[in-house]
Amino acid sequence: MAFDLAPPTGTPPRPSFDASRGVVIDDAVAALEQDGVVCLRNFLASDEIPDIHAGCDEARQNPTAMATTIGESGGPSFFYDFNVSDRIEAFRRLRDDTPMADLAQQLMDSSTVVRYFDNLFVKDGGGGAASPWHEDASFQRVTGRDSINFWVAFDPIPGQTALQYLAGSHLRDEPIYLMGHFDDADEYDGIVTRNRVPGRSPEELGAEFERVWWDLQPGDALVWFHRTLHGAPANTLATPRRAIAYIWVGDDAFYDASPGYIDPDFSDPELADGDRFVSDRFPKVRG
Repeated sequence: MAFDLAPPTGTPPRPSFDASRGVVIDDAVAALEQDGVVCLRNFLASDEIPDIHAGCDEARQNPTAMATTIGESGGPSFFYDFNVSDRIEAFRRLRDDTPMADLAQQLMDSSTVVRYFDNLFVKDGGGGAASPWHEDASFQRVTGRDSINFWVAFDPIPGQTALQYLAGSHLRDEPIYLMGHFDDADEYDGIVTRNRVPGRSPEELGAEFERVWWDLQPGDALVWFHRTLHGAPANTLATPRRAIAYIWVGDDAFYDASPGYIDPDFSDPELADGDRFVSDRFPKVRG
């Protein structure tokens, strides 16, 4: 689904909630339930950001085989890679030494929290590529409600380059959309198709669901369910847009062993289709 909605203007239409103490009020949980996304302010303190910026540089200079760079050689690009917390200390600390898992548990209202994977994003200034409308469920082996993306900003992100969401789209009664590549020039072969359908057009979805966004500062976070539709325009700022997403799952999350490929295809052959989503590879960290 090509991203064809203009960057938002005006005042962001939803409130945000302070997370500096490692907990959030019940209204934040209710907002996530209603809209499928919530904004948390001051999750990280400003003095933690320089080490994370250095970690972003390290990750980009030493990418894994799973890394992707979208954009013309020598120009602004969109870089992303996976499980950087397994090899870069700044991201390991962010994962393990902050209240992130506790907040995930509170927001999902789940007795357990399981670690799935993480995904680093770096959009260069001056045109780093757009992120097309998509749902994260397309790229996961999770069925059920409890998979959330805990996305932490490391740069100022004004509305013109902000992530945008279709509020309430996580509640739509339709199968997961088929996975599509962020680079329209590429197509996946042999993708998972069981219980999946082509995505509806952005125009149709935009007529059904309200578009919401927030202006962010370094250390702010966005949290959303894996079925919440979202996307972002190209980064037209002069500065980069760096962020990381940690994926956490809870009580209502089950393993999807469908045949076919998912990018990245993090899987566990020890899990059977429909098993609770927890294993040695996907460890339980709360509960």
